[in-house]
Amino acid sequence: MTAALGKQVASAAELVETALALATLPCVAIVSERTEANLRWANNALTTNGEMRSRTMTVTTTAPVEGGTAAGTVTRQVAGPEAVVAAVSAAEDLARSGPPAEDAMPLIGGEPATNWDAEAETTSIDDLAMLAEGLGSAFERARRQQEL
Repeated sequence: MTAALGKQVASAAELVETALALATLPCVAIVSERTEANLRWANNALTTNGEMRSRTMTVTTTAPVEGGTAAGTVTRQVAGPEAVVAAVSAAEDLARSGPPAEDAMPLIGGEPATNWDAEAETTSIDDLAMLAEGLGSAFERARRQQEL
């Protein structure tokens, strides 16, 4: 656990592995990554653009409680191992203090896939360059033809 916390965690796969290594209860960890590229138009011209990235982790743990098994689920923004520690801890606290779930089942075991750590595809302003150029040309033509 300490080794996982001692290095900079960058990939979604590493964040999941860190969560699973930290968990003291049965655990499922899911990382969702999102990228956005925004082009903003005003007065028929590109005025600003920007790229946004976000990463969230959902951690679900199960715990034996009186009368059965309880689950705890937490979703948080994560940038590194500190946020993973907080998410796992919060999910485990919820599971330990929750009521038994009527539909609780053991987590599926087995060996993890070996090829699941590919980086997520992203987008950028460069990906939209042709679109921006085309819109700019279309707006200019419309302006010359007084169609705006």
